[in-house]
Amino acid sequence: MIENLYNLVRENKWTIDKFYSIAKETAKDLNGDGKLGLDDVAGILSSNDKGRGFRRNARYNFFFTPV
Repeated sequence: MIENLYNLVRENKWTIDKFYSIAKETAKDLNGDGKLGLDDVAGILSSNDKGRGFRRNARYNFFFTPV
């Protein structure tokens, strides 16, 4: 279970690293092919207009291989 996001913000513990770790933790490789794709569950969901700028400015690779 992920931590309460509101508490992380209130406690000044909400960082891009925390965001990334939660996204990675919640992503699931449902079809077992070792990579995230259309048949899997993504740990991040956003509309194109907002998510695109965030991903570009965060400089993270959000298309990771599940552990």
